[in-house]
Amino acid sequence: MAKITLREKLLNDGHISRSIMTASHLINNLELYGFVNSEVYKPSYNEVPSGIIINKSDLTICSSYIKAETSPVIPVFRTLSVCTEESDIDVKNIHSPYLSEHRLYKETHTRYGTGKIVTEAEWDKYKNAWPSRFSFNEGKIMLHIEKGNILFLDKDDCIKGVESEEEEALALCRYLCKDSGEIKYMFFSLDQLFYKITDAKKKS
Repeated sequence: MAKITLREKLLNDGHISRSIMTASHLINNLELYGFVNSEVYKPSYNEVPSGIIINKSDLTICSSYIKAETSPVIPVFRTLSVCTEESDIDVKNIHSPYLSEHRLYKETHTRYGTGKIVTEAEWDKYKNAWPSRFSFNEGKIMLHIEKGNILFLDKDDCIKGVESEEEEALALCRYLCKDSGEIKYMFFSLDQLFYKITDAKKKS
């Protein structure tokens, strides 16, 4: 029985959704619980690297979000999809950890801000802090999505995030610990997880 990485499955199928079974190098049975849009880990950042176990006693883990007492809510998305055509979408609907401390993002984002209309003067003042894929159009900050980008989709299949140089898709998985009988949760990058391919699928 062959196996491919979860990223390879995503690129082959065009999408992947929660609840499928995967495996890592050390754990054979991992249930895919959802996806998290995470700022790319760098040693200088206080970030949790992928492949690390989560201490559930410190967190509230639900089907659509993760919450720690002192941290913002982290959305858990159901599906990753490969973009099939270019488009521009309003940044107010996008979850972006990389931009989370940027003033205009916080003021316009629907979860944190007031949905304010951005003036051209405000955009000119802060635009250098935004990556080039963002632009300004009639009071809105727009995110340009290119064909082939990896998209985070919510339960209604609405785009809520995009993988980029600054942000990566992490898989949130869970498994039953045989020693304690507890459900454990772990984060992995898409390249750290594997999906088994049956002979029938290989031939097709």
